[in-house]
Amino acid sequence: MPLLIVVGVISGAYTATESAAAASAYALIVCIFIFKSIKVQNLGKILFNSAKISSIMFLLLATSNLFSYVLATENVPILMADYLHSLTSNPIVFLILLNIMLLLIGCVVDLFPAIFIFAPIFAPVAASYDISPLHFGLIFFVLTF
Repeated sequence: MPLLIVVGVISGAYTATESAAAASAYALIVCIFIFKSIKVQNLGKILFNSAKISSIMFLLLATSNLFSYVLATENVPILMADYLHSLTSNPIVFLILLNIMLLLIGCVVDLFPAIFIFAPIFAPVAASYDISPLHFGLIFFVLTF
C-alpha cells in the first residue's frame, strides 16, 4: 500500500488527498477479497459508522470555527496582544509563555479544534513580536499535538 501511495503521487497520477482514497479502496478490496475479514453484508454498517464519526468531526470543526470567528470579531487577539505586551516585550519570554499555554490547551482540547480556535488568536500576537509565521506554526502544531 505505501508503494501505491508514493508511486501514484510521484508519478502525478493523483494528488496526496486522492492517494488516501486510492489506499482506502485498495485496503477495502484486500480485506473483502483476499483476507476475507470483511463480509459484504457488513459493509453498509461499516460505512454508516464511518460517516457517523466523520460527521462528528465536521460538527466539532464547524463549531470551533464559529467560536474562532466570534473571538476574532470581539477583538480578542488585540486584547490578548495588549495583555501579553504588558507582561513582556521579549519575544523569547513570549514564546515560553506560548509554550506553557499551548501545553495546557493541548491537554484539554483536541488538536484540530485547538488549531481552529487559538491559532487566529495567537498568530497576530506572534506577528506583533516579529516572530516568523513558520516558526509560530511549527511551535503551535507541535505543542497542541
